[in-house]
Amino acid sequence: MPPVRSLLIDRFKRLPRRSNEVWQGGVVRARTWIDEPDGNVRRPSAAMWVSLTTDMVNIDLAPTDDASDPSLALQVLLDLGLKFVRCRPARLEVTDGTLGAWLAEALGDPELTVSVRADLPDVDRVVREMERGISGDTPPLPDALDAPGVTVERMRAFADAARDFYQAAPWQHLSDADLVHVEAPAVASGLRYFTVLGAAGQTFGLGFFTSPKEFDAVHEDPDPEAFLSRRGRWSVLYGPLESRGARRRRRADGHAGDPRAAGAARCNATAAARPT
Repeated sequence: MPPVRSLLIDRFKRLPRRSNEVWQGGVVRARTWIDEPDGNVRRPSAAMWVSLTTDMVNIDLAPTDDASDPSLALQVLLDLGLKFVRCRPARLEVTDGTLGAWLAEALGDPELTVSVRADLPDVDRVVREMERGISGDTPPLPDALDAPGVTVERMRAFADAARDFYQAAPWQHLSDADLVHVEAPAVASGLRYFTVLGAAGQTFGLGFFTSPKEFDAVHEDPDPEAFLSRRGRWSVLYGPLESRGARRRRRADGHAGDPRAAGAARCNATAAARPT
C-alpha cells in the first residue's frame, strides 16, 4: 500500500496519551476465506489493533497475501487512535519484534513502549468473536492443533494423504456398497472397515464402520443418516475450501500455507466423527 503520510503521524502524535492505554495487534491471518473475482479463494492477512482499555477494535484486510509490508499495520493503528479511541497508547504489544521496532521508528515516539509477547489473547478473542458472527448460531469447530497429540507434521501428513487419495479417485472403481477390511497396519476398531464415497458424484471421501454387521444394518435402515448420527462414526469428506471446516482451519504460527489436500479440484479434506 502507499506510504503512510507524515501528516497523519503528526496528527496522531498530537493526541493525548493515556498511561493505562495498551494496544495489542499487528498482522494476523484471518480465520475465513474470501472469494476472488477470478473464482479462486484465499485466506487473507489483516492488520488489527485492539485497545485493551476501551475494547475498541480497528481492522483492515490486506489487499494481497503478502504480509511483509508493515504500512497497513501502521495505518490501522493510526486510524484506531484518530477515529475511534481519540488518544495514543502508552504501550504496544506485538508478537513480531521486527514489526514492533519498525512501528516505533515510524511513529518517532520515544515514550512509547513496545513489548513482544508470545501470544495476543485479546486479538485472538476478537478474531474468534468475528468468526462466530460469520457463522451465526453454528457452534465453532475446535482448532485441529488444540487436540492432544496433533502437530503440524501430523496435519501435513494427513493433507498429503488426502491429496493423494483424491487424485487417485478410487470412487471410479468402488462404491459405498463395497466394504473394505483393513488388515494391516493395526488401526482402531472404529476404522477397520470402510467404504469409498463418490461413485454417485455427490459426496466424496470415506465412511467407516466397526463391523460388517453394522455395515449391513446401515444399508437395511430406511434412514441411514439418522442411524449413523445416533451411533457416532468416523468419516473423511472432501468439500470446497470455503466450507465450514476450511474456514476454521488454523495452522501453527509460521506454518501457514496452501492447503495441500486441495488437489486439482481445490478441495478441503475434513475428518469428523458424527456425535453420539
